[in-house]
Amino acid sequence: PKEAETGDAEVTGAAFDVFHYISIRLNFTYSFVRSPDGLWGAPTANGSWNGMIGQILRQEVDMALGPFILTQPRYMVVEFSEILVTDSFGIFLPRPKIEKDLTNFLKPLAPSVWSWLIGATLLSTATGLALQWLATKGKLPRLKEVSTVTSSNPSDKPIIFRLDWLYRTLCLDAITATEMPELLTGRILLGTWLIVSLVMSAAYCGALTSLLAIPKVTVPVNSLQDLLRSNMDFATEAGGAVYQMFMDADSEVMSKVALRMKTVSSCYYSRFEIQHDNLAVICDFISMRKVISEEFSDNATCSYYIAQERMTGGSLSFIFPKKDFYRPFFDESLRSLVEAGIITKLIDAYTSNATACLVPPGSEPGSANLFEYSVRDLAGVFLLYVGGHVVALVALVGEFVISARIKNKNSDN
Repeated sequence: PKEAETGDAEVTGAAFDVFHYISIRLNFTYSFVRSPDGLWGAPTANGSWNGMIGQILRQEVDMALGPFILTQPRYMVVEFSEILVTDSFGIFLPRPKIEKDLTNFLKPLAPSVWSWLIGATLLSTATGLALQWLATKGKLPRLKEVSTVTSSNPSDKPIIFRLDWLYRTLCLDAITATEMPELLTGRILLGTWLIVSLVMSAAYCGALTSLLAIPKVTVPVNSLQDLLRSNMDFATEAGGAVYQMFMDADSEVMSKVALRMKTVSSCYYSRFEIQHDNLAVICDFISMRKVISEEFSDNATCSYYIAQERMTGGSLSFIFPKKDFYRPFFDESLRSLVEAGIITKLIDAYTSNATACLVPPGSEPGSANLFEYSVRDLAGVFLLYVGGHVVALVALVGEFVISARIKNKNSDN
């Protein structure tokens, strides 16, 4: 019923369609009575039952649609119709979104690799400067094939190392023949660094391309253990079979879930809370698929996610009082609908568009075509760019200060 949302009574769903068809076939009229407490039905502390099952036992209604999961306590107090369908339970939660990360451009390499790369750069710089100093002091001869005519070094000092070589090769910038080291030591040093730069740059570019091309989506909950580890609120339908299953469970995980678990009136009525309030609800798959299908039909969006873990469910049926006279006639008509596949077709009709969203987060319809890099996606690179300019400005001011001091010192002398 949707009267809780609209104010007007409107009953829809596969169970109602089946019941309405059987009413026409058996020629009876009906009226709906909503459970005062809004519960399915569970035993209370004094031995009575609440919810719709309580209404059956108090003879306030002739039957209850539900449909209800067959459990041993329920079977002891009411009679179940022919099985409509079997279903299982799962965790229904907000759909994880594509993540925005300022440090995406650093992710292709592990922190340890970045540390080694920085260390290798500093070591190569120190080694190159030391070798350059030794070559200058020792007056090492240049290679014969490098003459002063072709060399970019007009001085008599042989060149083993220049600082810009390291960073140009790291960015795969070409070094011309006139810029080559004039000593064999320098060429070995540069050749080694070229190989390292080629491998590191190729690895970084390939990994960065795949990282940016495939949006990252982290699924926070895919099991009950994940649910317990998360900071997400979770609930199940009050007075339902799932609620009772957790309350009576001997499993350590399920017992912990029961301690933290809240209750909601229904999975369907809680769909907006799930979508906006970081709430997970443990309920049946048919209800979850119906919510997903309705949302996609109305808005062409996918806002919900069903966790991968499936919990044991059961068979779904209508319920009647014990030894009810009309139940055999009702079951005969219901059996013919089940055997003809009508129930399955009705459920498929109400959940037909759910399949569009039953895909991994980030691959739902439209997500690939609509995805584009925003400033936030690449903000880390731009921050690095701004930071570099700030450092360069500071260095420029420092150079002016040092130059001014040198001029003042020379003028004093």
